[in-house]
Amino acid sequence: MKTVFLITAITGIALTTGCSVMSEAFNEGVNQADYTETMKAAYTKSCVTGAEKNVTPDEARKYCECTFERISSTVPVGEFVKLDNSEAVKEETTTAFKVAITQCGGNLK
Repeated sequence: MKTVFLITAITGIALTTGCSVMSEAFNEGVNQADYTETMKAAYTKSCVTGAEKNVTPDEARKYCECTFERISSTVPVGEFVKLDNSEAVKEETTTAFKVAITQCGGNLK
């Protein structure tokens, strides 16, 4: 999935900037049930492939599961799909990815 490349690209930014709180209006549009198991599996597979370059397979899996959990609870599925299709997304979406990366970074230790 292309989403993982964004995660990789903004990881450095996320680790050097502060985390912003998502606006309530943005979060109100989130329904985790909209994310399918197929989406989760594809995201995790692609994420693990990229993350394994820097950590063990088990650490990569934990990191990717963590980021998906955070993303699927803060980003509306429509924004996630746009990102995967390389379409423009709201600033809140980019911020949510940065926050997920920062919050899950401990899993890479």
